[in-house]
Amino acid sequence: MPKPNTKPSSAAQSRQPQAVSIATQRAEAFSVARREMLTARVLEMEANEAAAASRAQEASATLRRSTTLTASGVQARAALDTARRSAAVAEAELRAARDRRRSAQAERDAALSGVFASDPANDRSTSAQTEDRLRLLVADLAAQRDEFAARAAALRIQEQAEETRIALLREAQLTVPVQARVVRWLAQPGEQIRAGQDIVLLADCSQPEVTGGVEPRVLARLTPGAPVRFRAEGESQWRAGHVTALHAEAPAADGSGGRYQVVARLAPRSDGQLSCDAGRLGRLVFD
Repeated sequence: MPKPNTKPSSAAQSRQPQAVSIATQRAEAFSVARREMLTARVLEMEANEAAAASRAQEASATLRRSTTLTASGVQARAALDTARRSAAVAEAELRAARDRRRSAQAERDAALSGVFASDPANDRSTSAQTEDRLRLLVADLAAQRDEFAARAAALRIQEQAEETRIALLREAQLTVPVQARVVRWLAQPGEQIRAGQDIVLLADCSQPEVTGGVEPRVLARLTPGAPVRFRAEGESQWRAGHVTALHAEAPAADGSGGRYQVVARLAPRSDGQLSCDAGRLGRLVFD
């Protein structure tokens, strides 16, 4: 019985080196292409980091300038809050760009040493390769998390600023430096008020005025600044003052009409109290 031929045929022997050569060429081509791609990615990440650094530097300069303007009263507080939010977002973007650049550099350096973290066909075990990929993924996700957290914080600050601004626009407290009485409202409830618009007419209670009717001969001898005295009905105290205005309205041809009035401003009460009474009668005497 003839022995079986266990040696490979000459044709099979010639195909084996050829297949190995092709596989080697393909692996080398892949390695070169992968290294070039990772190098290009690192360059892209470096450019992104440089752009983020420029934005962060500009936002920081804007924040310093806005802080100075707000402290001097030239700029509103809301503008400073906006500058702070922009600086925080720019700094978070810079950190994220720096983390992405480091991740890309780590993957490129590994590829240059013959280890491809994203290639399952190398001399490392599958679990080690998976660990490399997950480590890179975790670093990238951490950078994204920091960026999103900074944006969320900036949005919360912006939301609070908007709520404060809306509250100020909806309702505001007006302060009068003196005790006064409302004479007439110049704006209606619910009306939108513009900057510089008059909304109420007030009478200063610290310097009350008295208007008295006089005869023409009395009006003729009075001049602005002339001293007067006034005593309200029901009071015993005389209050000093001086004439501030004289009004004369001549009678009509039929003799009707005609009015002669003196406006006097009274000095503050001697007891220091203020009174916003309106329409009180009394006696006005000219010294």
